[in-house]
Amino acid sequence: MKTLSNYDKPLPAPTTESQAYWDGLKKHKLLFQCCRQCRKVRHYPRPVCDHCFSMVYDWVESSGRGKVYSWTVNHHGFHPGFKSEIPYVTVIADMEEGVRVQAPLVGTDEAKVSIDLAIEVFFEDATSEITLPRFRAITGSV
Repeated sequence: MKTLSNYDKPLPAPTTESQAYWDGLKKHKLLFQCCRQCRKVRHYPRPVCDHCFSMVYDWVESSGRGKVYSWTVNHHGFHPGFKSEIPYVTVIADMEEGVRVQAPLVGTDEAKVSIDLAIEVFFEDATSEITLPRFRAITGSV
């Protein structure tokens, strides 16, 4: 597992509800909460199901595959750590499990990004404690 020694961007602060999500990313697994009562999958982690209001859930591993729902091309680095990456693309992805996830899209020319572009998650070990999700186009879809 390669960790970036000079990661200079803001890092998330895991909460009680999200710690298992971040622990999964650290193991290079994308995990979502799944309500034990109604089986609805949800993301971002939270204590209560927004469908049936149950407070019991399991963690399920995502396939890591999805399609672009929306995207933006960032031309301004709102934090000094992003300035060397401008312009960069951030997508909102419709994942196969029925939830949406936002993360950077890496390695795809911004002119080739489109709605329904097939993508997959991969992982960036930002520090020894925090791993971040990233997306890339699935080979052959661009």
